[in-house]
Amino acid sequence: MLVPDNLLIGIHNIFYHFATNAPHEQGEFLQKNRKKLKILVETITEQLVESYFHKKPKNIPTATLLINTHIAALTIPDDIHVFESLRSVLQHYEILSDKSYIDHKPKLVPLFQNEIKLLCLNIALHKTLIKNLNASQLRKLLNGSQ
Repeated sequence: MLVPDNLLIGIHNIFYHFATNAPHEQGEFLQKNRKKLKILVETITEQLVESYFHKKPKNIPTATLLINTHIAALTIPDDIHVFESLRSVLQHYEILSDKSYIDHKPKLVPLFQNEIKLLCLNIALHKTLIKNLNASQLRKLLNGSQ
């Protein structure tokens, strides 16, 4: 399985709560939930890398190395889209993992609305999840959100 249902539900929850905030409050929502978002990205990464490459990555740099090493061998367009978008998210991982007490909103909002959203949409659109109810609900939410 590409990702389990509980992960799809977790993705849906964070996007739903983001979308239900007023636009001027969305950055604050992401800032408050940055740790949850980091864990979500790490979980997605671990799940996908282990599922496809049969190796559990120790950390994000290891996952990135595995993705970069094996992405050229992928032949199914849905798989390629998922891993290209995952690689794009991981290029900005430091925004999620930075421990300094600064305002991350200026970088966090575009990362969430662009790269992370595209990754989650590519997961929900994957052919193995086309009949999955949770993936269907996620597709509807992401296609209707900003």
